Amino acid sequence: MSTALLIVGDTHCNSRLGLCPPAFNLKDGGTYKPNKTQRWLWDCWIELSEVFATISAECERNGILFMGDMVDADIKSRSHQIITRNTSEIVDIAAQCIEPMLVHADWAVFLKGTPSHVGKSAEIEEELASDCTLAQKNGENNYAWDLFYGMVGKVIVEAKHHGKLGYRRWTKTNPLHVLAEELPAEYIARREKPPQLAFRAHKHQHRDTWDNHPITRVVSTYAFCGTGEYGYTVSDELPDIGGLILIADGGQYELKKKPFPIPQRKLWKISV
Repeated sequence: MSTALLIVGDTHCNSRLGLCPPAFNLKDGGTYKPNKTQRWLWDCWIELSEVFATISAECERNGILFMGDMVDADIKSRSHQIITRNTSEIVDIAAQCIEPMLVHADWAVFLKGTPSHVGKSAEIEEELASDCTLAQKNGENNYAWDLFYGMVGKVIVEAKHHGKLGYRRWTKTNPLHVLAEELPAEYIARREKPPQLAFRAHKHQHRDTWDNHPITRVVSTYAFCGTGEYGYTVSDELPDIGGLILIADGGQYELKKKPFPIPQRKLWKISV
């Protein structure tokens, strides 16, 4: 029997450009209603969950790999573009978001994101994961993982949140190709089996080394959030929205991609 693994991350729940349920009731009264970007993201999220439901129904022991930065608490106070600073509310927003995915899975792994978004030691993601009955603990008995290194079916997978990409469109994939050569060497030096697939997130851009390397394929994952105030100061690029679904059958695998193209921006014209 085959196994399906959904790979999603960088949802930045609690950001006003991040993933958000159709409505969220605040604890002191009132309701936050998502904006246009968030409503579009939610529609894409539900469509992805339906794709995962269809695939997982034909597989056995299906899982979800949450790639980190599932929440955005804006620890450095770099923006006004957040919904709340109440940690319990932030966790509730993210919990409501991931629920449509969890109903189609048997287990889940939560990776640690960026401290400026999820707190020191990923304390907010640790709380989110500990409230999830499907969450698996790592070797240190924590729910938020620094690194995932494990078997999906019989395919060896490695994943962590922080990844690197090039700074030019035509050099984006270069760091992934470097990693695809370095990772096997590091694992072999430690007398460990190198991964067949390695996933990295953080950059909100999807890139893939495909079969250009004999041992390890490295993939930079999609995001599920728009570009906020801080993002516009550091990049001119829009994020890649979507998710990945790994189908492992024995030692062989297929990696399905589900991108959601961002609607084209309207060209402003002066009215006469």
